[in-house]
Amino acid sequence: MQQNFDDKALKALIKMASQKLGTTPERLEQQINDGSLEKAINQMTGDNGRILQNAMKDPKTAEKYLNAPGAKSIYRRLGGK
Repeated sequence: MQQNFDDKALKALIKMASQKLGTTPERLEQQINDGSLEKAINQMTGDNGRILQNAMKDPKTAEKYLNAPGAKSIYRRLGGK
């Protein structure tokens, strides 16, 4: 994934994904860092795993999800604009 997002936006995306996975943002971030994220994505139900994989592969897709109302709300709560 390209580093096109600032830290707050990335944390918002991790928070949203962790809620879908039923885990904590800290645990998900650990899985990202230790390479076990694929296992977490495979545990997702429905289209959620596919959506997350697409967002991680394509910055434009990730941006689309980050611009969703829920993501914007989380981003604002994290101190974003």
